[in-house]
Amino acid sequence: MKKIFFILLSFFISLNIFANYEDEDDSEVSTKPFYFQFGLGIAPNYYSDEVINDALNDPTDDFVRTPFFLDLSGYAAIAPNILIGGSLTASIDRLTYKDNEDYYYDFNTWLIGVSAMLFLDEIGNGPFIRGDLGYTYASVTDEGGYTVIEDTNESGTGFNVIAGYAVKTGNYSYLPAFVFSQKIIGISNVSTFGFTLSVLF
Repeated sequence: MKKIFFILLSFFISLNIFANYEDEDDSEVSTKPFYFQFGLGIAPNYYSDEVINDALNDPTDDFVRTPFFLDLSGYAAIAPNILIGGSLTASIDRLTYKDNEDYYYDFNTWLIGVSAMLFLDEIGNGPFIRGDLGYTYASVTDEGGYTVIEDTNESGTGFNVIAGYAVKTGNYSYLPAFVFSQKIIGISNVSTFGFTLSVLF
């Protein structure tokens, strides 16, 4: 958990330092044709499958559970406050052995689909809401022999709803937000709710 926060904090501090050296005048509103978004967050998953839910919510004392959310997206601006594009998001539940961090168990649910963002102000500034819709995929990475389920590599459909507030600094915007995700896959319905911090550039 501490490593994730340290990496995230270092990344955004580096971007902020770089943005402060920009020579452009921020007083004028400018819309670029394309944008990219990268984000990380803490977002616990909840499973309709009781076997999975119990195993991940109540692991033995030998494990530490770390749920996190990954977001990689690309957009085209179709209006001064609207972005349309595609996204790849992942909700990952990691169980790590306390005695050896090299041994871990990941239950991964991915969503690949179309994405749209609406800002109440200009792109990258002020309140916003985002929606993703597409193909979902579940997989397991087992590096420690802690088998929760036998059937993996299931697929289905799902969506994300992300809402927050964008703060613009130079050519970068920082987007703290709440995320809700629902994925319907063969092994379980997976609901995710949590907090993310991303950068739009």
